[in-house]
Amino acid sequence: MKHSIENIAPSRVKVIITIDGDEWAAAKDKAVANIAKSIKIDGFRQGKAPISRVKIEINKNKEWLYEEAERVAVPDQVLSQAFAEENLPVYGVISRGATKRNDALLEHVVFVVLFPQCKLGDYKTVKVEKAAPSVNDEEVMAEVTRRLQDNAILQVSEDAAKMGDTVVMDFTGFLPNAEGKLGEPFEGGSAENFSLELGSGQFIPGFEEALVGLKAGEKKDVKVTFPEQYVENLAGKPAVFKVTVHEVKVKVVPELTDEAVADLAIEGVNTVEEFKNKVTTDLLTAKTNRADAEWYNNTIDEIVTISEVVIDEAIIANEAADQDKKLQENVEKQGLTMEQYFEITGQKPADVHAVNMENAKKNLSAFLVEREVARAAGLTVTDEEAIAAIAAQYGMEEGAVKNAIAQNAEVLNSWKSHLLQVKTHDHLATL
Repeated sequence: MKHSIENIAPSRVKVIITIDGDEWAAAKDKAVANIAKSIKIDGFRQGKAPISRVKIEINKNKEWLYEEAERVAVPDQVLSQAFAEENLPVYGVISRGATKRNDALLEHVVFVVLFPQCKLGDYKTVKVEKAAPSVNDEEVMAEVTRRLQDNAILQVSEDAAKMGDTVVMDFTGFLPNAEGKLGEPFEGGSAENFSLELGSGQFIPGFEEALVGLKAGEKKDVKVTFPEQYVENLAGKPAVFKVTVHEVKVKVVPELTDEAVADLAIEGVNTVEEFKNKVTTDLLTAKTNRADAEWYNNTIDEIVTISEVVIDEAIIANEAADQDKKLQENVEKQGLTMEQYFEITGQKPADVHAVNMENAKKNLSAFLVEREVARAAGLTVTDEEAIAAIAAQYGMEEGAVKNAIAQNAEVLNSWKSHLLQVKTHDHLATL
């Protein structure tokens, strides 16, 4: 077997495999034997005709012989051997087939996509400023208020409902019939003892506002129009919801006192001052982590711009298709079809796919650069390091971790990738 390569694009190669002489002769002999096992010739049982008679039939159509001989001569393992000898990092085969096929030789051409490549730029020259976050009193008090609100209780009220209150109600939705009168209730438009916080935006525009002023025991016909960007059978249509209010509940937020703080059950926090200090620390930690993540991502992006990254469009398309599939799975989990999702969001499938293509290219480029930085810096992660990290994370004995992941190499590799990224981050932070 002889082989050569021809570069047809930065990420694509044509591999020409030539088989002739004794090797091609042997492949044709094997092809004759294979055909003899399956051929049906008049006067003989299938596969029982003598070779001399089989050859007569084959000579009537030599392409039959050449096609089978090609299958014999260039199986997948022969391609793998050629790729290895040519030192090609093959991602996948686009197409393959004969360009010459006769008694003397076979020329079999394979078009392949190469794995993404990255020639790292001088990453040590990249300097990205990291933000120095701070927290002010206004932010602290806003977070204190939010946490107290999360611990609020709902108390039944005799007063009329207002925005922020919760209404417990029954409702049934109707669409007008051809005469403009109420028709049958539409599917999915009814519920009993439904709790709705007014102002939460759970319902279509106008519905929650129409409940303001109602008291327990009161009824109302709420007239609304569905948005144009909605499920097809309701989009843009007027509707009437018959509503019966059972209860109005007001949110009672505890005052900021030591007792209220104690009720939050935060470890080591028992007073208002300790609570404010804890909130300050939490906010600052969150801001610091966000600033650090932004610095790291921007640093990697800058290194990408000074590096030579080659990623075939087919690979990017595969990654984008995975993202398309994940979106579809998430949408279907919510009980919607993709058609309904696009109607509601106003997006177009082509636009969503284009965004996924862009994100796939960016993410793959960042991954390649991270990997090359780690390689240039001599960074590695051993199985033992990953096992120790898993054990520390979940409070397990290392032996138990080994047993748990013995049949799942994906978990170990995922942790190794994560720890290598941490080491790469720390390495860049020292430059």
